[in-house]
Amino acid sequence: MRVLAPGPAAVTSPEPQLVVERLGGEQAFGWPGVLARVRERPSRALGVAAFLARLRRRLRACPAELVVAHWLWPCGLLALEQARASELWAHGSDVRLLLRQPRLLRAFAALAVRRPTRLMFVAEHLRASFLSTLEPELRARLQPQTTVEPAPIDVPDAAGAAGLMNELPKGPFLSWVGRLVESKNPQLAVRVAREAGLPLVIVGDGPISLPEQPGLLQLGLRPRWQALEVIRQSRLLLSTSREEGLSTVIREALAVERPVVALHSPSLPSHRLVNACDGEREMIAAVQFLAQQTG
Repeated sequence: MRVLAPGPAAVTSPEPQLVVERLGGEQAFGWPGVLARVRERPSRALGVAAFLARLRRRLRACPAELVVAHWLWPCGLLALEQARASELWAHGSDVRLLLRQPRLLRAFAALAVRRPTRLMFVAEHLRASFLSTLEPELRARLQPQTTVEPAPIDVPDAAGAAGLMNELPKGPFLSWVGRLVESKNPQLAVRVAREAGLPLVIVGDGPISLPEQPGLLQLGLRPRWQALEVIRQSRLLLSTSREEGLSTVIREALAVERPVVALHSPSLPSHRLVNACDGEREMIAAVQFLAQQTG
């Protein structure tokens, strides 16, 4: 197996049957995602372009029987160019980008139905949104090639977390992790935490500016392992997105055995640690109850 990935240009073989080939672009790719990183520093787009050019060349030269590509756009499209069997994984922001360009989405779908391709969506609402934009005939042809399967995640251990611990509140606190955008509704998390009487630690950045106030700690953009450690140390994770259900951050919270208090939303998982709420008052009550129960 050969993995083509961003990173400092190099080839490594961590296992005898696995070769990882790094194609550059390491400044643009990584947590919290390429779009967020390019918005923060637009010059990183040059690294994206260079990585994609190298990826296209390597795909043409690599005699693979099956191509597995993550992100429909642009990596999935590059895989479709090869006319080989492929598994294309849709993670969220790639689908939302295509939804804003309906003609591009339809062109992508038209190419996919002509290839031996499986489209793997990490949540049902992403598949439904993608398919709903297509003409009935194209949708009927493509739907059998689609499936929903959460992408695997890895959760690193807490090594090296001592410095971060000094920044966090000394007592119980709530966590919220993500982009500060309207669809994720961080303002609701601030209100819920304040009414529930617990400090809130927010990890992430974005166009929304939250005013400083007692009980609110904004750590800004941090490495993924630090975001995971904030979740791990919190009483519970708040999820206030109006669009996402089975988001990566919810799955990460469950992986480290932290409860989640979330708004009802598409694809929200049925899980013993997930508490789905219909609105703000219900979220406040759930937080207050769980904060007393959770160590």
